[in-house]
Amino acid sequence: MQLIAYPDGHIDISYDEDAELNFLKEKVDAGADFIVTQLFYDVDRFLRWLKKVRDKGITNFFLEKPNKRLISNLYQALLFL
Repeated sequence: MQLIAYPDGHIDISYDEDAELNFLKEKVDAGADFIVTQLFYDVDRFLRWLKKVRDKGITNFFLEKPNKRLISNLYQALLFL
């Protein structure tokens, strides 16, 4: 089972980081195979979030492969706003 995590929060979800991390831990404990994150741009913020994830004991299931995406024109940049 694949899980999706949102280090920067989600636009459609009221973001309570502690509650989200607890929920993520519950899903991992229920049998998740790996976790994939949404696209992010602030690496320092992601690394702080990742430390909190590790502190919750989620260590063996995290797929650490940040996405890299080239934005080559203004239209593509506007899609992320």
